[in-house]
Amino acid sequence: MAAELERLFTTSSRAAQLLSELTGVQSDVRPFSDAAALALERRAASTHREVILEAVSCRLGQAVDASISDALDQLQGITRLPRRALRTEAGWRKALTEAGIADEQIDFESLDNLPGTELVVVLHRLVGLLRVDRSILRSELEKMYTKTKRKGSYEATVKRLRTKGIDAERCGWAVIVFETHSHVNLIWHQANKLERTFPDRAAADLLAFGWLGLRTALRLYDPELGYAFSTYACTRITGSIRDGVRSESPVPKRLGTFGRKVQAAEAELTQTLGRAPTLAEVSTFLGTEKEKLALLPRIAPEGSVEEILDATASSGSTPSWIIDPNDPADEVERNLTVEAVTRALRQLPSDEAEAVRLLVMEELHPTRAREVTGATARQMRQRRDRGLETLKGFLADWSPEVIEQSGQTVN
Repeated sequence: MAAELERLFTTSSRAAQLLSELTGVQSDVRPFSDAAALALERRAASTHREVILEAVSCRLGQAVDASISDALDQLQGITRLPRRALRTEAGWRKALTEAGIADEQIDFESLDNLPGTELVVVLHRLVGLLRVDRSILRSELEKMYTKTKRKGSYEATVKRLRTKGIDAERCGWAVIVFETHSHVNLIWHQANKLERTFPDRAAADLLAFGWLGLRTALRLYDPELGYAFSTYACTRITGSIRDGVRSESPVPKRLGTFGRKVQAAEAELTQTLGRAPTLAEVSTFLGTEKEKLALLPRIAPEGSVEEILDATASSGSTPSWIIDPNDPADEVERNLTVEAVTRALRQLPSDEAEAVRLLVMEELHPTRAREVTGATARQMRQRRDRGLETLKGFLADWSPEVIEQSGQTVN
């Protein structure tokens, strides 16, 4: 990547130099490097060479056209001739003749011998730009791109180019992102291999971590070390995927490894014993304390509702905590219960009903209830007990079916 970044810079610098030679004005390298970076980000072609040369050549052509337009504007202001006429040989000869500088027999080579008036200077620049061979400009850029060699590591190249008038970070990142698409097969290869290590993850789920590893490899790879890029990149991609999966798990790596060892031991003992092994048997098999095995349920992955129901199907019962607490039938039964209790309270003496409501339903302390009713704590307890005993008699034969059949409601 250091070589491609260096080629991007030297090609852009050569384009700026050519533009300066054509226009006589110092040109900045930044517009050309930005154009190349933008083309890389858009993947305008299949190779770095094609993208960079095409983008820089196009930007150079645009700069030449802008200079021609600027010269035509200046000449139009000086001569009052239309822009279209000034683009032709007859037009600029007429401009010189009307200005009294030369006759119509003057040719382009003789412009250097004329007085350095504003008209002559601008006209000389315009004629030179109009006669530029764009293919020669492209050829010059290709020569510069081809002869540029790698200089140092990627990080060193970015640091050095940062002072050369280009956005080295953006250009470098554009080069890396463009190259990443050429090595997607490396990510898929490593993700498919690690799918067996992480059975709860599909290969597609590991791609994001692999992209990060590949881009890190492109940034840090040094061909001078003597090994192929794929060798270095596969190691980086694998490490990045493993680190990414571990970062999403609250279980430390050490405990995860221990959990896999226990699972393997349980599978082997189950096959040998013909039944599920006990905690002591697993502990003896692994040579570890039972206290360590007790940690495993805490780090086990969460099971789905379907898995839990499958595991409890043999018992013929469903755990109560799986049932939806907002089941409509349960809600109807609760409402009928409230109606039955409210109706029974209305049949109690007022002092007993008040004691039941305060001490049982509102859970007030008898001392606090005294402040509300004026009765002593002992009196409140006695009224509560009498009221509850009476309520038991009223509700002895109660059921939701009886209430529903009665059709009675509480207002």
